[in-house]
Amino acid sequence: MLKWTEQCGGLKNVAGAIAMIALALVLLAPSVAAAQTDDEITQAQELYAQGVEAFHSEDFALAISFFNRAYAFDPHPMFLYNVSVAHSRLGNTQEAHRTAGLVLAARGLPADTQVRNDARYFSTGVVLEAESLAAALSQVALKAPDDGVEEGPGFFARIPLGVIGWSGVGASALGLTLMVVAGIISSSLDDDLDSYESARLDRNAERMNRFKTSIEDTQSTGKTVLYVGTGLAIVGAGLLSYDLFFHDRSSSEGQPGSSLSLTGAVSPQSALLGLDWRF
Repeated sequence: MLKWTEQCGGLKNVAGAIAMIALALVLLAPSVAAAQTDDEITQAQELYAQGVEAFHSEDFALAISFFNRAYAFDPHPMFLYNVSVAHSRLGNTQEAHRTAGLVLAARGLPADTQVRNDARYFSTGVVLEAESLAAALSQVALKAPDDGVEEGPGFFARIPLGVIGWSGVGASALGLTLMVVAGIISSSLDDDLDSYESARLDRNAERMNRFKTSIEDTQSTGKTVLYVGTGLAIVGAGLLSYDLFFHDRSSSEGQPGSSLSLTGAVSPQSALLGLDWRF
């Protein structure tokens, strides 16, 4: 097996990136390399070089194809890391996250690249969690039954929610807000990652360790906020559903049919939280 140096993530000089390919071909150990034939190693080298060239030409789909084919000849995690980066550039968050997870379980990735892969796995996970929960909430048919009772006096008599329901609205809103915060925390990793890459290129060990610690702390904080937000949003949706579908309000004043829907989405670039009440 060959020791592959990262070519895609964080490199900005195209000519320098491609020129470094020749320096990336260093044998790890005879016992490991024996698993591949000379022909397989040669094909992996060629495919990897073509993948790097396609990546820097911004043909990310082609780059993914080359990296995957190279991985078939030499299963080194650097290929998968570059696949994950390319999927991110294409906006394929789910595939980027899945592939970054495979890299986490593998061995042999350079320490500095491992830091970036960990950050990529976390940030794509935040986006997927938020999108999944927002989609689930939007599918909940939060429609109050029409009891056929005449409308009670006053504006607030029209609201079809009791204390439990409005508690659910508050919990869901707070949960989605925290998920937005988690997305913002995730996006803030970009600056630290750029600084970490700069320190690595300058061979400044002190700055590398400082930014590595900052990245790890940011990831830990983001995960905590994400999990708390997800839990609150799920609990809130449950309270809303209970109040609207199962809670017995037959003794209360009549309330007309209405609907309540929550929407939310978050990404490293933007965030959206919406509450739509129709009556």
